[in-house]
Formats: sequence, C-alpha cells, structure tokens
Amino acid sequence: MVDRNIISKLGLSEELMEQEIQLLFSDEHEKLLDKVLETKVEALIPGTIVKGKIVTQFGNDVIVELGLKSEGIVDASDFDSPDEIVPGKEIEVLLEEMDAESGIMLSKRKADRIRGWEHVITHHAEGDVIKGMVSRRIKGGLLVDIGVPVFLPASQVDIGKRVKGTVVNIMNYGAFIRLEDGIEGLVHISEMSWTKRIGHPSDILHTGDEIDVMVLDVNKEKQEISLGLKQLETDPWSIAGQKYPPGTMVDAKVTSLTNYGAFVEIEPGIDGLIHISDMSWTKKFNHPGEALQKGQEIRCVVLEVDEEKHRISLGIKQLSEDPWARAIPEKYIAGQIVHGKITKLTNFGVFVELEEDLEGLLHISELADHKIDAPQDIVKIGDDVEVKILRVDHDSRKIGLSLRRAQWAAEDKAAEDGQTRPQEPQESAAEQKQEAPRRGGLDGALMPDSLTFGKED
Repeated sequence: MVDRNIISKLGLSEELMEQEIQLLFSDEHEKLLDKVLETKVEALIPGTIVKGKIVTQFGNDVIVELGLKSEGIVDASDFDSPDEIVPGKEIEVLLEEMDAESGIMLSKRKADRIRGWEHVITHHAEGDVIKGMVSRRIKGGLLVDIGVPVFLPASQVDIGKRVKGTVVNIMNYGAFIRLEDGIEGLVHISEMSWTKRIGHPSDILHTGDEIDVMVLDVNKEKQEISLGLKQLETDPWSIAGQKYPPGTMVDAKVTSLTNYGAFVEIEPGIDGLIHISDMSWTKKFNHPGEALQKGQEIRCVVLEVDEEKHRISLGIKQLSEDPWARAIPEKYIAGQIVHGKITKLTNFGVFVELEEDLEGLLHISELADHKIDAPQDIVKIGDDVEVKILRVDHDSRKIGLSLRRAQWAAEDKAAEDGQTRPQEPQESAAEQKQEAPRRGGLDGALMPDSLTFGKED
C-alpha cells in the first residue's frame, strides 16, 4: 500500500511517483532479472561443468565461489600442486552434488578429465600419433598422460627404435653389438627369440654379423644400452588368443608325455597341454602313453588360452559329442537284456564291457541268487555274459547291471515256452539277515561312491 503522507512530504505528485516506479520495475528489468535467475538455476545442475573462483582453503577443503554468492567445496587432492590453489584464480569444476546439509560438492579433477577427452576427440582421430608423458608404472603396462590418463599395455611399449649394428663379441649370456664408434649395446640371450630355446648366442649370431636390433633401454648413469632381436618380430603369444580362440580345431604334434597329460606343438614356440582327462569321454587312461605317442600328429580342440602365462589347454574328446549326453542313454535303457564281456574282477563285483570304451558294473550281489564270497566263484575274465540293465546314471556316468535278473528273464521265457523255472532255494530268517548287507544290489547295495564307469584302471 502506498503511504500518501510520505509522498506529500517528498513534494512528489502521485503521477510522478507512479512513473518512477514503472521505470524501476519495467518489463525489461523483470526479463533481465528472470534471465539472471534462470542462468543461476541452469548453472547449478549436478553433472554440469561450471566456472568458479577460488576463495580460500580450510584444511583439505578449497572454497570456490560459483557466482550469485553460491559457494562449493573442492577437495585439495584434485589439484596437481598446492601452488595451483590461489585465491581469485578462475577454474572449471564439475558439480557433483547439491545437499542442504553438506552444501555444494565440486570436482576439479573430473572436470579436467572431461575437458581433456573433449580435446582429444576433437583434435585427434583413430591412428593419429600423439605425445604423452608416462606418469607411473602399473600392473601390465604404463599410465600415460595425454591430457587425460590412458593405459599403455606393456606389449605395446617400444622405446622409441630399430637400429643397425655389428656383432663384436659373443659371451655365454649374450652378444655385444657396436652401434657406432665408441657405443655398444648388449643383446641378452633371453632377448634373442620368442620361440627358439637357444643354448648359446653363437647358435644364431657370429662375430662380424651385421644385424638389426631394437633399443630396449638406455641407462645413462651406467652407460649401458639393452638391445633385443626378438622384438623385431611380433610375440606369437601376444596374438595367441585371437589366433586360437576356444573351439578352434588345430593340428598338433606330440612333443612330450607326463603323468598328467601330453604336451603338443601347435606352431613353433606355441605349445599346448592335453590333460589326461580330456582324451576320452568314456575310457579312463592310467597314463597318456596309452592313448598317444611322442611324435604323433593329432587333431585337437582349443579349450582355453592364457596369454599371460603362455598356456593353451587342448582336448581330444571334445572333437565329438559327449556320448553320455544322448547316445548312451538312448541306446541303454533300464530293463534291457544286453551282451557283454567280463574285463575286470574286484572284491565288490565285476566290470562288463558293453562296447568299446564303455563298461558297466555287475555288483557282487547281482551275480547269483545265493551268497557268494568272491566274484571269481561265478565268472572269470573273458567270459561272455548276458546281463540286465538296472539303471543308467547320466550324472555319475554309471551303468548298473545284474546277471541273476537276466537269468530270471531267461527262465521266465523258458517257462512261457513250456518249461518250468527251477524253484529258488529258501533261506532261513537268520541267513537272510546275515546276507542283507551283501544282497542289496544296485537297488540298495553298498556300492562305492567313487566308482566311475568307463575304462577302469
């Protein structure tokens, strides 16, 4: 409300006062004020980069004025040097968080990285050569500052150079190369080949040879230059994963046999291991020599590649489908009567070969209706038998068999043909109780949990 008495005392007419008020609060001024307020709101949106001025520092907190009396906090660790924290200095910061309690949280380091990437993307294209400074060594390579920190893999580090030289001296540990008058470098024996096992440098170098070498390191204090020969070529292990991805079929040559598998050469310098467990789906080998011979050419499948450890895992059985997935369960069904041959006798039963590399277990309780002390009382190795399949266990890869139940089936068939099945012997209650632990069969017998069906030891 307008106070008329005040206007009267000032000696101003109401019309003149109205004009002054309109002049002070015109539409143009209102638009300008709105624009200022909008600019402030837009500038203080989390995730945006804004400009500010350093006000002061309290401990690790650097106070930055953002304009319109708004201040935020930047951690002092965001500055590369304490000398950069100068009151009045203008900087760019990323607005990370706005909170009524903690205030406005800012990050100079993140803003610098965003601007750095913008500069790299704007001024450089893929394939361009760019300069940078190594900031520190990290696992697997170097951290390089090109405006933003980037990772340089150790395999791509090359200081900076390929030069020509002459072999002037050969030692057990390497060869000395004269690069120019008064300047020599050493090619250590370990830097001569990625793939060949060199016993002595003279195996590949001779005094007077003119060769190309790669400069690996220059130690100015010790006045030493390290050189390399193998660096003139690509390390085959650096591309092994790309060249031999899992699932690739390769032809290889068996180079050596161990108790746990066979080492094979895929290409010069690239060896792989076929573990004994990856040689057959169904046959269990005691030693790889039962399946492979040194010098044998074979085909196998790449299972895994570890470039860092220089290891390639291979398999032979993976060339074909696991028969336990479909073939065996479809061919052998519980209740079937099948033919087989006794291959091994144990104290708990016998193993029966149903086909090549496939065996089933005939438990001692399933050999006969009466109690027996040892399987050899009923069968011997090499006997042809007719057995009944009790169960086919895909998960444990086991086939349970019964000889006595197959005989029952034969007797039943004979009875149908007009013959009489012999009366089964009766047992007393004491005898049944005594034999119970041994007569359970595969329907409840005490079978070893660790048995694996397939070729046994």
